[in-house]
Amino acid sequence: MVFKKILVPVDFSRGSVMTVSKVSELAKQLSSKLILLFVEIDPMVGIPQQEHLAEIGPPLRIAMDKFEHTYQERLKKTYDPQVKGVETEFLVVRGNPAMEIAQQAEKLGADIIIMPLRSSTLFKKLVLGSTTDHVLKTAPCPVLVLPPPPVVLS
Repeated sequence: MVFKKILVPVDFSRGSVMTVSKVSELAKQLSSKLILLFVEIDPMVGIPQQEHLAEIGPPLRIAMDKFEHTYQERLKKTYDPQVKGVETEFLVVRGNPAMEIAQQAEKLGADIIIMPLRSSTLFKKLVLGSTTDHVLKTAPCPVLVLPPPPVVLS
């Protein structure tokens, strides 16, 4: 199987930076394009559009557009050192991370999604579910999940 486009969801965590470093090496060997995707959680998703929301909606959207630009700059600043020599696209979208990762993979024609496994509390997993679980179930392409980085005790 040839992986021309590798989608890597990122969240600026230590595990995410380590994943990008590892995947960057793979992309170099395979001459693949990396797509680093950050999903900004949209606070307006799932909220019914009522009269009072119509008033705060436009200012909130303007503020979120500014954040999107800031996230784009932060993506490049954080991950540029790891992706030197690899064709890379930095992408920021707004929505539900679990849904957007699979949707963007479809839209962009990703051949594989490579993402780190994030450790979370049992409560969060039971109540909210896992982004990784959702992506594994809904992705249009293979998903490779890397283990979280080891915990360093000081």
